[in-house]
Amino acid sequence: MDSYQEAGKLKCSICERGCVVPEGKTGVCGLYQNDSGNIRELFPDKYLTVCPISIETVNYLPNK
Repeated sequence: MDSYQEAGKLKCSICERGCVVPEGKTGVCGLYQNDSGNIRELFPDKYLTVCPISIETVNYLPNK
């Protein structure tokens, strides 16, 4: 068993950074927390406010 697991820390594998997250704390991104040995997403729907989706339609007018 790795030393970080013995100390109540958990390695996050969401991104390539691979943060070692202590119990009750977040990784560098601040989006994921070590919650009793499980990685928990703090803001599961936040990506919708950061990257809003906008769909616009364009009328197609064929050449006559």
